[in-house]
Amino acid sequence: MRSQIYHLLKSFLLSIKDDEEKSIIQHVDVWNNQLAFVEEEQPFSTPAVFVEFAPIHWKSQTRGVLDAEVDITLHIVTDSRVGKWDDALEAFDLIDNKIPPVLARIRKIAPTYSIGAFTRISSDSDHDHGELQDNTEVYRVHVQQSY
Repeated sequence: MRSQIYHLLKSFLLSIKDDEEKSIIQHVDVWNNQLAFVEEEQPFSTPAVFVEFAPIHWKSQTRGVLDAEVDITLHIVTDSRVGKWDDALEAFDLIDNKIPPVLARIRKIAPTYSIGAFTRISSDSDHDHGELQDNTEVYRVHVQQSY
């Protein structure tokens, strides 16, 4: 299920365009604490979004059906040294006005799973950053999987 959620998120995040119809988000990947070892990590362009999955607590339904509320943290990373991203308000505009409407449109029903609407449940602004600013947004989504 995580793979399906990740691929949906990635395609929708990369679909966010600027006024010139270029993708705003430059990189999407799975979170692995990339900012702790930024010098050793593979380089990535910003703005970048890293997807972190909280532990999933599945509930067993009938006939091989499982469902869960899945919390997903999006690490929205901008480079405070370059271009418009040196202004924290530009990062907040991306977080508050560009990403939520796109994520609100995500829904997927497939033969063995379904992914519901993404609801933003918390925000944490990075007020103590160096070159890279890591603002986090937590979204919750209801999923169902059958075997």
